Amino acid sequence: MNGGSSNSANGGAGIVTSDLPMENYGHPFAAMFHVSFKILAVVWYVLANIIGAGFITDFVVLVCLLSADFWVVKNVSGRLLVGLRWWNDVDGNGDSRWTFESVDVHAQQQLNKKDSSIFWTALYLFPAIWIGLGILAFLKFNFDYLLIVIIAVILSGR
Repeated sequence: MNGGSSNSANGGAGIVTSDLPMENYGHPFAAMFHVSFKILAVVWYVLANIIGAGFITDFVVLVCLLSADFWVVKNVSGRLLVGLRWWNDVDGNGDSRWTFESVDVHAQQQLNKKDSSIFWTALYLFPAIWIGLGILAFLKFNFDYLLIVIIAVILSGR
């Protein structure tokens, strides 16, 4: 059965779970959310330009989606998919110090390769998509939506 489990309710002729696409991911839900907020933001931006629902509504929705994506990358998917971790320490004087931590070389070899590839591909692909959308907004003289693209590049490129 290829290491999968079968559904005994069907008389042993059940679904082999190792053939499911999400089976090969170490953290399938983290990978899904890592990509979903990015896709939702781009789709909303493109549809907003086509439909024309109103800049203020589009701005608020897009900034919320981009902020959720930023939070998921920094606090969930980065840690689970590739072993990156960020946090902020504030000392007694009120000085803020950001700390970046990554797993050691041995732990990196233990990470799921599919998780790692989806993380890094999305992390580099979506800022490039936003830059392309920014060029289009500039060429169309759509400077208010160019502001959204600038925010998107900043939040997705960090």
